[in-house]
Amino acid sequence: MENFEQEISCAEMKLKLIKDILEGECNDLINNKKRKSKDFFDQEITRKEKEDEVNSMSNFASLVMPSSFFIEQMQPIITANVLTSECIHIYFIKNTSEISLLFRFNIDEQNDHEDINFRENEKLWKLSNGKLSEISANDAKSYIENFRELYNNQGFDTEATMYTQYITFHYENILGNFLRFESKSQLICAAKSDPFNEGKYRLNLILQIDRANCKNPQTQEKIAFFNVGNMQP
Repeated sequence: MENFEQEISCAEMKLKLIKDILEGECNDLINNKKRKSKDFFDQEITRKEKEDEVNSMSNFASLVMPSSFFIEQMQPIITANVLTSECIHIYFIKNTSEISLLFRFNIDEQNDHEDINFRENEKLWKLSNGKLSEISANDAKSYIENFRELYNNQGFDTEATMYTQYITFHYENILGNFLRFESKSQLICAAKSDPFNEGKYRLNLILQIDRANCKNPQTQEKIAFFNVGNMQP
């Protein structure tokens, strides 16, 4: 009897879901897709998934990316912006000497990837020699455009790869997943298959973190791995 009642309840839920979809507004469905894509990306992955993504960097070998970025004292900067920001956008950049990262804190889930401009109150931090330091909006824009030019000059097969300008790390998932960040954090360079564009790979970042610093780690190993966030644009 109990199983029968569960089956009826399940059937009713499916019918209600179909009814909600048919009666729903398109904007509601789009927003729901954004929420689900956010939940999909900011999550823990297995060591095997991490290794597969690292191996897939062969699609972008001509960029000569570093295998990892190491960041000293990332925790104080993340903490300092928690009350004024909803997202951390981590950009790939090219300065005069190297490929590096730019951290952008704001309330927007997506940024304009064509017309790159910054509000007056946005905080911009460039990674150099393992340390984050604030930079001007003009320099940030230049470094982002330099990386885009470098990427475009490689002539990647657009049937197999897609451009990633930045990766969005949501504060709510940071607070939900982590107790703290280590004194030296590691972001591993990887390439992830885009779930919305089958067969195409995009540059990605994977956070490697001690399991003891995670709130609810799924792995039993000492080290946990997390896809940082949603690859943009």
